[in-house]
Formats: sequence, structure tokens, C-alpha cells
Amino acid sequence: DTPRDQRLRQAANEITRNIRVSPEGRSRVINLKFISPDPDEAARIANALIDTYIQTNLERKYNATAYAREFIAERLETTKLALETSERELVEYASTQDILELGVEGAGSSLDENSIVSLNSALAEAESARIAAEQRFREASSSSTSSEILNNRNLREMRTRLAELNADYQRKLAVFKPNYPDMVDLNSRIMSLQSDIQIEKQNILASLETDYRAALARETSLQERVNELKGQLLSLRDRRIEYTILSREVDTNRTQYEALLQRMKEVSIASGIGSSQVSVVEQALAPRLPFEPNLPRSIIQAIVLSLAAGLGLAFLLN
Repeated sequence: DTPRDQRLRQAANEITRNIRVSPEGRSRVINLKFISPDPDEAARIANALIDTYIQTNLERKYNATAYAREFIAERLETTKLALETSERELVEYASTQDILELGVEGAGSSLDENSIVSLNSALAEAESARIAAEQRFREASSSSTSSEILNNRNLREMRTRLAELNADYQRKLAVFKPNYPDMVDLNSRIMSLQSDIQIEKQNILASLETDYRAALARETSLQERVNELKGQLLSLRDRRIEYTILSREVDTNRTQYEALLQRMKEVSIASGIGSSQVSVVEQALAPRLPFEPNLPRSIIQAIVLSLAAGLGLAFLLN
């Protein structure tokens, strides 16, 4: 008995020798023929070759899709682990380094940056308030005709009463002597009112100085806080270099993961389609008459060859 492998090779060689494939003009149709002494066998083998080719094409496509799906699944799992690891490292680093991101994603604004902006605005307001308070205090200290003293309601009322008392004293002085009891009482009232005016001035100066000291203290406190935050911000910028690197790694891993996930969906959809680009236009039919031997063609070939041989022999004999 001939071994099975040898019989398969013989059958394959037989099919290879007797198969004929040719395109149909300029179309995309392909004619496949098989030459065999048995007409039924010729049709059966031709149809079997086409069916096998279609099945092989589908199987190759399915195997390629399955391999791609398996490969993408492995990469997807690896990328998922890398993404989870990078996100965990980013959160841990931000927690240990006291980095807190606020506002819109990607804006890059931290708590210290927002605080220093607010404090700078408050510091500018405090500086303006301190300058104004200091100016009012210096002006009131150097001149008794400052706006704070002249515009004080109590002082204006006391000055008015003092002017009235002085006018009354001068009017009565023309009649009474200074040691007259009424004149002594009137003079005592004038002196007391002048003392009250001086006390009120001192109170105004003390109030202005208090406002100035409070504004100065607030400005100093804000300045110290701004300087402190500036130092923290400089340190934060150094620490955020590593944070930015970790954040960029997270973004890269997330992009890869999403791309692989999308590709996995596309491959899964493509694997379920199962359509072939090859289709049968017309089944092979068993021929009614043999195309070999072709008697008219053989007679014509014999006549042509005989004439050629006769002409050649005549030339040779001549």
C-alpha cells in the first residue's frame, strides 16, 4: 500500500498539473477549470477547489483576527496595570509632597498659587490703607489745622462755645474787673473748655495713631505671609517637576489604554462579520463533450505539418 502522505502528494501534483486559472477579460471574474477524463470529476474538483479556497480565506481571516484579539488583549491588560500603577504613584506623590490641584483640569493652579494671588491683592489694599492712615496721623501731629481736627464735629462745637465765652468775657470785662466772681467763673469755664479741646485733640491723635498702627501691623502680617508663601511656592515648583513627569506618564498610559480598548472593540466587531471577499459567480458544470482530442484541430494541424514537411523535403532534395 502507498503511504497516505505520498498519496496526498500525488493527488496534489495531479490537481496542480490539470488546473487552469485565467482572468475574464479586464473584469475581476476568474475562470477556473480542471482537466480530467471524467466530466463529473472535473466539475466536482473545480467546485471543490473554489469552496476550499473560500473556506481557507475565511479561516485565515478568522485566525488573523483571533491572533490580533489575543495580542491586543495582552497589551490591554499590561497597559491597564501600567495606568493603575502610574495613577497610584501620582496620588501618593501628591499626598506626600502636599500638592493639591484646584480649578479647571489642566489649568495647573495650586492652592499656594491661588493663595498668593489673593494675598498680594490684600497686601496692596493694606499698603494703601496704611499709607492713608499714616498720612492722616502725620498731618494731624504736625498741624492743628489738619482736616481730621478741623472736620471733627465735637471740636467744632467746643470751639464755637469757646468763641462765645471769650466774646462774653470781653464784653463783661468792660464793666467788671477780672476778680469779679462772675468774671472768675466765666474765666474758669473758658479754661476748662480749652482743656477739653486739648484733650479732644489728643484723643483724635491717639485714634489716628491707633488706626495707623493697626494698618501697619496688618500690612506687616500680610507681607510676612506673602514671603512665606513665596518660599513655599518656590519649593513647590521644584517638587512639581516630578509631579508633572508622573502626570504626563498617567496621560500617556491612559491614551494608550483608550486606543487599545477602541481597537479591541473594532477587532471584536470585525471577527463576528465572517464575510469573504471571494464569491462564486457560477458553479462548474460537467462538460457534455470532451474537449480533447479535438478532431478538426488535429486534422488541420496534421495538414499544416505535412505541408511543411513536404516543402522542407522538396527543398532538401532540390
